[in-house]
Amino acid sequence: MRAKHVLLIGEMPLVDELADLCSDTGHAVSSYLVEDLVDAEALDRVRGDAEYADVAIDVMSESIDTKRSVIAALDAALPPDALLIPSALTMTVTLAASWTRNPNRVVGFAALPPLAKGATIEIAAGLRTDAVWLDRACEFFKSIGLEPVVVKDSVALVLPRIVCGLINEAATALAEGVADAQAIDTAMRLGTNYPRGPLEWGDLIGLDVVLSVLRGLHDETGDDHYRPAPLLKQYVRAGWLGKKTGRGFYLYT
Repeated sequence: MRAKHVLLIGEMPLVDELADLCSDTGHAVSSYLVEDLVDAEALDRVRGDAEYADVAIDVMSESIDTKRSVIAALDAALPPDALLIPSALTMTVTLAASWTRNPNRVVGFAALPPLAKGATIEIAAGLRTDAVWLDRACEFFKSIGLEPVVVKDSVALVLPRIVCGLINEAATALAEGVADAQAIDTAMRLGTNYPRGPLEWGDLIGLDVVLSVLRGLHDETGDDHYRPAPLLKQYVRAGWLGKKTGRGFYLYT
């Protein structure tokens, strides 16, 4: 695959991890953090980059209103042959595509950090996505060293849905005093051979992202299994978002 201009917009740490993968494999990258999009001038810069992009990837999970405005702006500015790949962590691909005039080229993805070369990335087509664009998305992710797995369109797809559910249950167990954070993580890591315990995993992902995923799942399904644990909501309100802020279920220096 020829080198492409990739436009990335969203939240840490996935924006940086995807940017590194793209740069390391020869693609040109322009990236913006969602907190940088504070005014019309910033959105104008995004639109300017979008006019020359081959692939635009949205990695936003917190604000639905911001996500909607950015996706609509990208769709209007991107060349007709450019891929638009929104994150499906908090909504279906079909919903994200409904905010565009070209839903046929919208292909969703979902992944959790850390995202390194050789990792699996889930992708999904919306109801109006053309198969040729799904194939192009697979080729692009392969070109940056990821292994795409095609799944059905649903909120959070597969891995994020299951992992965030585990984190939510672990947060409930912690709040109920079943065990301390270290004991919960040790029991799950050794008992299930997971790469890390669920609370540590939540800190790595970002508790704000975990909360957004759970809210998206609860809104979509109505299933109380995904109702966010009160402790998780309190931590996010306190700004204890995990490793990126220095405190979550654990303290970081």
